[in-house]
Amino acid sequence: TYWTNPQFKIQLDEPDDDHEGSLNEPCCTILVGLMQKNCRRQKRMEEGLLSIGYSPYQVKFFIILKTELLLESSTDVHAGHAFFARHQPAAPTDPCVNLHEVSSRMTLPRGQYCITPSTFEPYKNGEFCLRVFADNQAKSHYHTATADGSSETWLFRGVP
Repeated sequence: TYWTNPQFKIQLDEPDDDHEGSLNEPCCTILVGLMQKNCRRQKRMEEGLLSIGYSPYQVKFFIILKTELLLESSTDVHAGHAFFARHQPAAPTDPCVNLHEVSSRMTLPRGQYCITPSTFEPYKNGEFCLRVFADNQAKSHYHTATADGSSETWLFRGVP
């Protein structure tokens, strides 16, 4: 069910101001935080926190669901099961933990990435807030598949 989770696509074009090496090596620093919503309500209802986490995947091609058709750098395609079966996360992240918020700082090469939040248990839904901070300007898109197979996309632009 991982591939059905919301997907947040970010584009990192500008290297960090203090980067002096090649532009093909990791040169864009981001801070990603995933926070659970309604923790106080869950505590009152004697429900524990969900074990949450996220993974960033570098996006060169998206695979359209069930067709294996490749689209380069598409922003309106929800990555399917085949994409996640064939790709590893672009950066190591902590395993899912039952905390109010999980976050990490990572340095990635320039390019496009898909950040996919998840709960540890399949079919366990949770409400969350995903925050991404970049040293320089980064473009981002939110993409999710709907129950009827159609999709929804919103464009967000970060400010430096």
